[in-house]
Amino acid sequence: HHRGILQDRMASVSISLEQSSELRVLVQPSEKETVVQENLLALIHRHNLQDRIAIEDYTGMVTSEMLRYDFIFHPSRFESFGYVPAEAMSVKVPVIASHEGGLKEVVDLETGFVSLENTAESYFEIFKKIYAGSPSLACKIDLAFNKVKRTFSKEIMIKNIEEVYYK
Repeated sequence: HHRGILQDRMASVSISLEQSSELRVLVQPSEKETVVQENLLALIHRHNLQDRIAIEDYTGMVTSEMLRYDFIFHPSRFESFGYVPAEAMSVKVPVIASHEGGLKEVVDLETGFVSLENTAESYFEIFKKIYAGSPSLACKIDLAFNKVKRTFSKEIMIKNIEEVYYK
């Protein structure tokens, strides 16, 4: 299923890059995604986007890495829980995500930029809105930060797990 997701992401990015000379994309796969990274490199070359998309190696320094970005783009068709969006929201980095699976639990229309359609065109419209200066950006960032702090902090997650497994 990774190939389909990568093709969707690449289509989203390709449309956005064609329309904006300012947009640059950095991809940072997890340490276990070597096959995904190889497929992504092939797609980047097929779309001739080597000068616009960079792939960096995995890092365990999540907080400092997240703070380098203007936003985190996390489209998915299948997601059990939105760890990456939650991490971004916890350091006040805005999130663009699909409205699929466990992402619905983390990112909503108040706390991020959500593509209900999960299509390349819908993501491009979101990118345009953000780069045009979305008036709701600061509010979304604050609401997202507070939601993660209130709902997904380590203490609350551990408490929820203990309630499920130890009662």
